[in-house]
Amino acid sequence: MGALTDAGRSLIAQINAGAATHPPLAELSMRFVLEGALQHAQPLSRAGYYESTRVLYSAVLDYDVGDFGFDRIELVLGDVITAGVDLPATHHKWARNDDGEMGNFIQRTFVLDYERDTAPLVLTAAESWQYDMRDELLEVAQSQALPLAVSAACVSSQHVAAQAGRLIQSLDFREALADQQKEIDALREQVAALSAPPLPSTDPLSTRLWALEQSVERRYVRDIVIGGSTDYFYPVWWSMPNAGYGTTRIEITRPYFWNGGADERPLNAASAHQAHVHLQLEGNTTPWGGDGNYLVARHYSERYNKTVSHLSFSMRGERRNWAGELVGAVGPEGFPLAGSRQHSGVYLRGGGLKYRL
Repeated sequence: MGALTDAGRSLIAQINAGAATHPPLAELSMRFVLEGALQHAQPLSRAGYYESTRVLYSAVLDYDVGDFGFDRIELVLGDVITAGVDLPATHHKWARNDDGEMGNFIQRTFVLDYERDTAPLVLTAAESWQYDMRDELLEVAQSQALPLAVSAACVSSQHVAAQAGRLIQSLDFREALADQQKEIDALREQVAALSAPPLPSTDPLSTRLWALEQSVERRYVRDIVIGGSTDYFYPVWWSMPNAGYGTTRIEITRPYFWNGGADERPLNAASAHQAHVHLQLEGNTTPWGGDGNYLVARHYSERYNKTVSHLSFSMRGERRNWAGELVGAVGPEGFPLAGSRQHSGVYLRGGGLKYRL
């Protein structure tokens, strides 16, 4: 939408009060500006009254001017800017006769409202060359949910047919797209019916087994809490299956804000940033197995506080008393100091910290 300048408001107020007369058409011009720099200026092509108190000022950029772009238009009386409007960047192209390329025809219009009857001042009736199409276009656009915005007061009569034609084409295109989408959805339903596996029986166990069979790769997630003291790391161990099950993938993670509540914060009482860890592991079988026998860390990251230590394919664990004396191994079968032949593992920091495996 355009806006009057202070000079424009003052001129209209003087004309309304009878203290000034409407300026002659020859004294008015229109300027085309791009990013603050003047690109083109020309006298008005015509002016006329519309609804007796509304005056339209138009400039036509014909095929014999150009090339230039503009993103602002200004209505000028002498050297004084009376009104301006910012627009999306537009390019006006001259008709290049040497290569046969046609230029474009652009008409831009300012509309000013007065309190006095302007018909005696501007004799050309705007209805002879302008049609106000805002209400009609907006009504159609809203009924069809089209992204159409009509900001100009009037549309040139030379472009009404083209504008209406484009709008009708847009509506036809939307209907064609809707019909095509219905056909696509119907085909998808047919393909899905042909490729879908047979439905399971109503038996709960059969339903669960059927769901597992449709899974390409299974993933088990479990949250654990390591108790004890934050001054110690505690053993967590596992046994990976053999090569018949492929590669075993294990992730040990925790976001930094876990245990960061105001009533928790075991590692840093002054901050919700407690500890982050992301450990990605791959492996196969156990040290005593006869297959791949390996464990590798694909990714490892920690922040704020250390929470992981002593990753080992052959898990080693021991138990000591309060005096630090060795009192025995830990684990379901006991871990010798040299390491377990049936378990891999890692040490995680305690103190109530939560981890996800």
